[in-house]
Amino acid sequence: MKNATGACGIHEQLKRIAREERARLKSIQLGDSEASGEFVWQCSFKREPLKIAWRRNDCVFQIEIKCFEAAPSFLFCLGRRDRYGAFSRPFKVTRKGRWLRVYVNEEHHLGVLREWFGEPGNIEALRDLKLGRGEFLKVFTTQLKAYVRPRGHTGNRDLLDRLLALIQRFPPAPAMKPGMLRTPEGVRFEPKRLPSYMRRHATLIAEWSIGDDVDRSEKIDAAPTQALQRFWNAVSPHLEKIEAYVESADTGETYALMPIPVAAREAEGTLALRKRGSRK
Repeated sequence: MKNATGACGIHEQLKRIAREERARLKSIQLGDSEASGEFVWQCSFKREPLKIAWRRNDCVFQIEIKCFEAAPSFLFCLGRRDRYGAFSRPFKVTRKGRWLRVYVNEEHHLGVLREWFGEPGNIEALRDLKLGRGEFLKVFTTQLKAYVRPRGHTGNRDLLDRLLALIQRFPPAPAMKPGMLRTPEGVRFEPKRLPSYMRRHATLIAEWSIGDDVDRSEKIDAAPTQALQRFWNAVSPHLEKIEAYVESADTGETYALMPIPVAAREAEGTLALRKRGSRK
């Protein structure tokens, strides 16, 4: 995805967004296979209850919006397949003879998506984003990411408004039932519906199920060694079973468990680094 604005122009646009949102502009190093080049600058702000991170590399913006709660099976890409291969199945969406290029995960149930795309105004809300060639949108149950070229200040603000309006249309998650837990990213699950080997670790799942790489890394880095060790000891014997389980079903419990193997292995790496550091 190339852009003629250049690093200087795109940075000025991001600076203006940060200034208007009273957000701190900070240097980052965030690799992302969906974009050419790692993201190097970011500003973060809130539109309660939503959390927004606006990042840039030398040619594109990544706009990430988190903390909404859509139905468990509400996942798709708009514009093209994702490069991880998770969203690779074409999903035909038409309205008045016009196409939308949508891709879904082949293993997810599609009932929620079919129903949502059939409701009046939803396809039009996606078209209103006016994504150009090479631009695309990834939608998960609790977050979306838009990869777009700079549009100038007015265009950037208009795009954010359209993304926020789109989120209001997403199918809501089921109401919390007594005994349900919620992950930091808003995924709801019932401990009694977890695999038997993980039920007694439900509170750890609720604490450590973080799919976002940046948020997960920050939590692991800030966690006391004792807490990391407790998490690793609890889940490490079951990692292969968890990985098999999350591929076998499409429920709040599978989504809650999905980030756990990655989080556990990153916790193990941090524990090893701390152990080596304590020996010096």
